[in-house]
Amino acid sequence: MPAAKQTYPDRSLDVRKNALLGSPNKLKLAVFCSNVQRGTTCSNAAGTHQVTWENVSGVARTVDSAGIEAIIPLAQWKQVVFTDPEKERVLEPFSWAAAIAAITQRVQILSTCHIPIYHPVMTAKAGATIDLISGGRFGLNVVAGWNTHDFAMFAHQQREHDDRYRVAAEWMQLLEQIWNTSTPFDFDGEYYQARAVVSEPKPVQYPRPVIMSAGFSPAGAAFAQRWADLNFIAVQDVDQARVSAAGARAAAREKFGRDILVCCGGWIICRDTEREAREYADYVIRERGDRITAEGMLGEMMPNSLSIRGLAREGLLERLMSGFFGLPLIGTPQQIVERMKQVSDAGIDGLAISWVDYREGLDQYTGKLLPLMIEAGLRVQ
Repeated sequence: MPAAKQTYPDRSLDVRKNALLGSPNKLKLAVFCSNVQRGTTCSNAAGTHQVTWENVSGVARTVDSAGIEAIIPLAQWKQVVFTDPEKERVLEPFSWAAAIAAITQRVQILSTCHIPIYHPVMTAKAGATIDLISGGRFGLNVVAGWNTHDFAMFAHQQREHDDRYRVAAEWMQLLEQIWNTSTPFDFDGEYYQARAVVSEPKPVQYPRPVIMSAGFSPAGAAFAQRWADLNFIAVQDVDQARVSAAGARAAAREKFGRDILVCCGGWIICRDTEREAREYADYVIRERGDRITAEGMLGEMMPNSLSIRGLAREGLLERLMSGFFGLPLIGTPQQIVERMKQVSDAGIDGLAISWVDYREGLDQYTGKLLPLMIEAGLRVQ
């Protein structure tokens, strides 16, 4: 007798019910950039995040046990300005994600993906593999790519800004077709051509894993509204958050018939008093800020990223050093949670948070911030 057909877990989880999109929390949280030396803090201060596997895996396990919805890496291949080999330590986002998937139980794990570097066929196979390992917790943070200094190592010629998003749209079209087609097919696009494409296994999530994209320029925003479940935007204050979040949500619905979540970054310094928090922030950024690296990065971004051009020039360097343009959340636990509530009430669905020291920050989150967030109606767990 023929053997019974094997049952696989492929395509068994509705993406809308995963750890991130299915979260009951009003303000969803992700921990950002723990795969990179110093995280989002461009500073020579003592105590910044260090990339060892013991440290990185410890952060991931704590994020998982704390009930935080997601963890998102930065895709970076090298610093814009070389000053110290230690500052070049970055864990590659897909291999990092596979390892994190194996040591966690519930957190959504997003790989940040530079489109010019990762081919859709490779991305489909790697993503499905990680989704299988994690039981349906994989996601993609899709980046069209401003990183000319990175891409030079791959002999990639940078495209004009809006053309990058035309490439990205075709990339997404092919990726989604791979994840949703079970027989070989040919693909003939303007930028990608592929023959007899087939890829198994399929992701556990259907119709595809969760997609995130940061876009503040018109082309970037339109791409995120069309293809992503989460549109990550750059905001400077609560008033801008209100306008930008409402605009992104309305455009996605009106132009593409889609409902999306809108998120931004948040850089946290929490102390018992506001004075202590401000003094520590001054030490990290004004006294010990790594201006050489920050100025190099800003010089690279200004001509290549229309998203960054949308921010006010004043204080731009300090904002880059303090959380990679994340919203500053500096003060006492009560002040930070009040600021989070203002952001949430302004229409922001989630924050990608980071700290100078991730271990210390996560301890403060579970011990001091989370109870206040529950009291404020931002979290239910």
